[in-house]
Formats: sequence, structure tokens, C-alpha cells
Amino acid sequence: MVGKIAAFLALVDRALPRLFDSFESIQPALFTAREDAALRDIYSEMQSASFSHEVLSTQPCGLAMVCSGNLGWSDLGEASRVLSVLESKGVKPEWSHERAKEASVAV
Repeated sequence: MVGKIAAFLALVDRALPRLFDSFESIQPALFTAREDAALRDIYSEMQSASFSHEVLSTQPCGLAMVCSGNLGWSDLGEASRVLSVLESKGVKPEWSHERAKEASVAV
């Protein structure tokens, strides 16, 4: 999928307004010492949701499809899959260095 963040957020807002509002409500806490607690609070009360089923499939008029050859497919629904694809492409994102440092300190 390719799209603008604002377009994806609008789809979520229309399909799952309570979920969207939960994240909107913690914006003042983001990038502050309160961020972790705010995220824990909303995630502890959040119902699970399927982006494909509850957001995308309910709003086909907000989507477009382009046929193209040999692009391939990667389901990147888990962090380990994202890291695997990045590794296979020889990409080492800056944030992965920090995560590795944090993991070694925690051990």
C-alpha cells in the first residue's frame, strides 16, 4: 500500500472513530515523560481491530488500485518481517542501532 498519512488517518477516523479519538486525545503527551503512561492507558482499554477488514474493506470508494507487474508481495504486519526485509536489502536503519544498544544494556 502506498498513500499519504492523512488519507490513511481519515480512513481510520471514518471507520473506527473511537480508536482514532483515543490516539488524538494523547497528542499532548507525545514526546514527553507522560508518553509511555498515556500509551499504556489507551492500549489497555483498546479493542483489537483489523485494518484490512474494518477499515479498508468498508471504504472501497476511498481506495484505488494500480495494476503493475513484478512488484512482489511482502506482508509486513510484524516487526520481525520488516527487519527481515530490511536486512535482505542491506539496510540498517539508524533506530535499529539504538534498539540493539538498549537490548544489550537490558541483558
